[in-house]
Amino acid sequence: MSLSDPKMKLFTRCWTTALPAVSAYILAATRDATDTEDLVHDVAQSALEHLDTYDTSRPFDAWVLGIARNRILNHFRSRRRDRHVFGEPALIALAAAYEGIDHHKEAMQLALEHCTGSLPANQRQLLEKRYRDEVPVQDIAASSNTTPHAVSNALHRIRQKLAECVRRQMSAEGGVTHG
Repeated sequence: MSLSDPKMKLFTRCWTTALPAVSAYILAATRDATDTEDLVHDVAQSALEHLDTYDTSRPFDAWVLGIARNRILNHFRSRRRDRHVFGEPALIALAAAYEGIDHHKEAMQLALEHCTGSLPANQRQLLEKRYRDEVPVQDIAASSNTTPHAVSNALHRIRQKLAECVRRQMSAEGGVTHG
């Protein structure tokens, strides 16, 4: 399979977004960095080998976390004497938790995009200068004939406004928010 193959492109895109959750899930289950690295590699290889069985109408994260769960169970079976091994119910609960984190993060990202889009143009531009373009507060202040303190205060108020908007959006959509 070459890098230009559509299946390889699909796998690369999906694996890249799933990798943080898979790594965290495996590390939470094994609590060992070396085992985690080996198992992440095994999961990636297995997912690529079995990509034909992946149903693209379903979340890739759930599918690949299932593969990870099976790899972890096999890993623990080979180490049965270790008393610090999670059982299958605990691994299933961990997988569900990590899958939920990604969906929650996605919902929060969509809410933030909506809320940012509803800001007045001057506030959006200020956010873009500071966070997208990484312009220092002092430079923003100098270019707008104001003080760094005034720029910092404006950014603080905008962040508070966005946080409240995201909380409202998430509540309206049934999402869970932490304040």
